[in-house]
Amino acid sequence: MAQLLPDKEIRKILSSIIVGDQSSNIKINPNGVELRLGNAVRFLATKEEKKIPKGHFLKINPGESVIVSSKEKIDFSSAALEAEYPGQMIMGFVTPTTTMMREGIVQAATKIDAGFKGHLNWGIRNGSTNPITLKEGGHLFKLTLLLLDENETPENPYGSQSDHIYQDTDGIKTSARSLPVDIDDDLIVSSSIYKLDPKKRLQEAGYPFNYIGSELIKLDEKIQTISEKIDSLTQDIDEKFLQYEAKLKASFENMIKDKLLWLIGSLCSIALIATGLIKWLFEKFDNAALHLVILTAIAFAILFTVYIITQRSSRA
Repeated sequence: MAQLLPDKEIRKILSSIIVGDQSSNIKINPNGVELRLGNAVRFLATKEEKKIPKGHFLKINPGESVIVSSKEKIDFSSAALEAEYPGQMIMGFVTPTTTMMREGIVQAATKIDAGFKGHLNWGIRNGSTNPITLKEGGHLFKLTLLLLDENETPENPYGSQSDHIYQDTDGIKTSARSLPVDIDDDLIVSSSIYKLDPKKRLQEAGYPFNYIGSELIKLDEKIQTISEKIDSLTQDIDEKFLQYEAKLKASFENMIKDKLLWLIGSLCSIALIATGLIKWLFEKFDNAALHLVILTAIAFAILFTVYIITQRSSRA
């Protein structure tokens, strides 16, 4: 049955399974070894690959994901254990240190198959709201070792087949997963996440994006409230304008009606007076030329009176 190796057993094989730098910085825990940050990084968002020189630091911005390499080179081949555990092999589990978790780093646990050789690659995401700085050679992961019995050793250890493409990794080796260049849309099965409200998608993306989404929703609610108030105010203004327009129209119509009635009444009065005056003048004077002059004078008098009335009406 597989045996979990304690610190005293790890010390016996440490120089065999971890190749290269055997300085005092390698830290052995009660049930494992702490692996360190190597000198290679790949930023997933920008696809940049950079080196981290000795004594330098790696900065991971909030929400940023990177792939880093281990400083240690691992050798889980059967030959590495032959001296201490002949006929047996080991496999390992890689888990984050609690120190890194306390700083907001999100790391995925993984395993190392028996027979693997090379530098390890890990995915790291900064789930905090502040940049995280890691020193080259700083402790990042814990390696827990399982010693396999002879009947538990794999028939085909890692590295014995052509599809074991991560064997002898040095630095960063990108994902070897392949897909067709063109995939028919009918063959794609996916969620409707892109149809969701962008603010809701931000909320479900995790910190700090969920905070941004929540703030956007609060801002949207405030804008909605302001918009409703503006709509209500606009509606009140429209109603008051319509009321004023109706009153103005009624007032204008009444004014025109009153002025028109007054004008008609005035003209009728003038006509009656003029008729009486003409009749009296015709009875008093028999001269036809004088009659024409009198009629012309009365006509001009009526026109002048109408002009004066209309001018006063327009000013009123």
